Amino acid sequence: MPVTYEKADHEVHSLIRRVMKQYHPDLATLEVKLCVLMANAPKDEHGQPLAPAIKLHGVPCAATIQILPYKQRAAGREDAELLIDADQWKMSTDPQREALIDHELMHLDPQRDEEGAWKSDDCGRPKLKTRHHDFDFGWFRAVAERHADASGEVQQAKAFADENGQTFFGWAAPPAGAGIEQGPTPTVAMDKLNEIVTPEMQQAREEAERAQEYADMMDAVEAADRAEDDATGACPHLSDGEPAAKADRVMLGETAWIDITHRDGKYELAYAANIGRQSLKSAETPRTFNTRADAMGAGIEDIDVWLGVLTQKGFRGGQQAQADAIKAALDDLLSPAH
Repeated sequence: MPVTYEKADHEVHSLIRRVMKQYHPDLATLEVKLCVLMANAPKDEHGQPLAPAIKLHGVPCAATIQILPYKQRAAGREDAELLIDADQWKMSTDPQREALIDHELMHLDPQRDEEGAWKSDDCGRPKLKTRHHDFDFGWFRAVAERHADASGEVQQAKAFADENGQTFFGWAAPPAGAGIEQGPTPTVAMDKLNEIVTPEMQQAREEAERAQEYADMMDAVEAADRAEDDATGACPHLSDGEPAAKADRVMLGETAWIDITHRDGKYELAYAANIGRQSLKSAETPRTFNTRADAMGAGIEDIDVWLGVLTQKGFRGGQQAQADAIKAALDDLLSPAH
């Protein structure tokens, strides 16, 4: 049984507006729009979750947020999509819910130009980028226990505690006058904190940066295509006077798509997909089909097979999130609604 989704209710949206106005006035001023969905985990016969409703980099989480690509915004969708684990939300207190929303909104970073003015896309919507966490740690308890101060885990923890202990661990401070003696604590300079990075952390960061660069590139390509269309007319023509065929693109998450072009009574198929450094592209000579459904079905099958092969090999870091997004989009295309 798959994860199911439903639109968030008025109470959730009301809290988001309040948190945005209080802690993220730039987003409120720019009227950034959110699509908010509650994710419901599959349940067993006793109502217990069989799997996490939301995962990021393969790890269960309470919520995720992603900036929607330009084409979806142009089609009328919101600026970003916020997914919230419905079960965890129900069990959370009001302060915990507020903190969760604040955390997710922190990821939305509105952009300014060189003169300080807010940037916008061709739809007039705010230009957003993903703001990454201030801290991302990858620790193993066993390594810390075996190697103590020589381990990156312990060095990083001490550096973090020295510089940020009061902020994050104030609740654990001993009461005044408790008389607890503290031994000397080896310290690591804060500028060393980012140097103590595990290979997994570095890979996740690089993949996140590549994903952002890819999204920016796609926006730039689409902007160039629109500029060319504007320069040549809404329906550019070939030299023989026949109207040029326009591809109907279906996005699969942010890193894959299928193009269907109707030309001379046939439907041409083209597609591309990227997960980390793994990529798939259709042949340079498009395959043709008698119906759009046949062309779309062939594209879905090709990408699904490729995705299945990669899944067997396993994903690392941000690759899992990209694969999940493509798979969810494929499942959506195969649903009865389509």
